[in-house]
Amino acid sequence: MDNASTPGGDPPKFNNLFCWEPIWFKVEDELFCVPRSGFTAASDLVFTDAFQLPSGTAELEAGRDKSHPIDLPDLKKVDFESLLKVMYPIPSMFIAKEGIKLDLKKEEWMSVLKLTTIWKMDKLRNHAIECLSKTDLAMSAMEKLQLAKEYRVGGWFKEGIKALVQKSPLEVDDLGALVGWDCAAHIFAIREHDAKRPHHCAEGNGVQWLRFQTIRCASCKTTEPLYKTTSQNCRYCGIGSAITDLTFTYGGGTPGSELVLGWSSIICVRDQCRQYALHNANVVCTSCKVNASSTGQIRVYIEPTVDMLIEKYFGDEIKQY
Repeated sequence: MDNASTPGGDPPKFNNLFCWEPIWFKVEDELFCVPRSGFTAASDLVFTDAFQLPSGTAELEAGRDKSHPIDLPDLKKVDFESLLKVMYPIPSMFIAKEGIKLDLKKEEWMSVLKLTTIWKMDKLRNHAIECLSKTDLAMSAMEKLQLAKEYRVGGWFKEGIKALVQKSPLEVDDLGALVGWDCAAHIFAIREHDAKRPHHCAEGNGVQWLRFQTIRCASCKTTEPLYKTTSQNCRYCGIGSAITDLTFTYGGGTPGSELVLGWSSIICVRDQCRQYALHNANVVCTSCKVNASSTGQIRVYIEPTVDMLIEKYFGDEIKQY
């Protein structure tokens, strides 16, 4: 670029914002020419590494003009064009009646995500993820989980699993083929656990959930259940097996942890009852021999939430995203 001096004065300076050095690319059968600064600023990779340029004279010539374009043989021009729309938007693409808005289709944002992940363009990648997460570009649970694994998007991974846990029906063969059998087995384990959750114990409403056989003695640290049966008739409504999976309301309870509470906190799971359910007469701990009914307290395990189970099974993988 000519930097000739003006008559009788100092040579003009290059403007920091609007004085661009062009760079040429060849993708499939088309040439693209854009400001070089967009790529050098957007990626954490060294420019020569991002495009696998040769060293020496060939590196200096690469992309300088249409006769020496940087050839990107592994890319599709539709993907590259979608990325350039975000990096170098023109007014007709983003100025609308409702204000400034870069309006790309879902497939175009997917192309942006693909290339910004490859070239470590973190800010543009995060923007693509944000746009793809909007409701008007909604993805199915299976698609979200697949893309989360492919492009390392932790938020999509958790959202996809939660959606699949609640999805009915869910084909095990389809899921196994998509995410692998280990991942599929963990998803079905979470799904089975959540299916047993009483509907009035929905996450976030303050009603905790516990299983009958996790009721233990509060006077010692035994892991043995206080009751030797797998279920019990409710003492109030008398319905058999009504308290196989019990619920109780307790503001201090933390899912996935043990808690000591009073007998009267245990509530029948049936909607028609919802009363104090346990028979507590002469219930003796087999470990410490204390009559638990005399203490007025029991130790229980509060069932974990779906989010906690996702963290248990997939936490290490999500941290890598």
